[in-house]
Amino acid sequence: MTDRTDRSRLHVEIPVETKQALKDADGPMWQLINEGARMALGLDEDSTEAAIEQRLEDLAQERSEISAQVESLHKRLDELDKMEAELQDRLENIREKKETHNERLDDILDEMCNDERSRQVIAWMKQVRDAAMHEYGTDSKNNIDRVIADLRKRATEQGRPIEPSRFARSPQPQANVQASTDGGEDDDFRVLKGDDDE
Repeated sequence: MTDRTDRSRLHVEIPVETKQALKDADGPMWQLINEGARMALGLDEDSTEAAIEQRLEDLAQERSEISAQVESLHKRLDELDKMEAELQDRLENIREKKETHNERLDDILDEMCNDERSRQVIAWMKQVRDAAMHEYGTDSKNNIDRVIADLRKRATEQGRPIEPSRFARSPQPQANVQASTDGGEDDDFRVLKGDDDE
């Protein structure tokens, strides 16, 4: 109602204190008086019965929407809790499995360190196969190679006094001579040489 043609002049007497408050307030004096009068007379849109009812409906709708969102958030929190618990279980299983695998590796490395003949890893093929079965699912040539690689890596990490050549897939010359003297190669020897078709 900024157009003056929509307004008419009105001469009224109001308390001096009220007039002073109108002067001190922000906004045009006529606008403040108009808003106060409309509110007192119930002419303001927010003060009518229909307006209040509509506002209540709006509030109820907003409350319903928020409740639905809260329910959805609670459901998502439950899902996250379940996912977190499952991942924690998987992580613990992986760590336990890793710890067990490392224990198997350490047992082999301990024996290799204490072996006066300084034999190659082929001498512990039974334990190597067992580690491959438990850690990688089968004792195929590839998985046996993985276990031997694990042994080499762990020996290096721990500073084990084991010659790297003792982890080679092919036996040392003296081992080959010994195998020939014994009458041939056994299955474990062929696995390391790569004759295994697995």
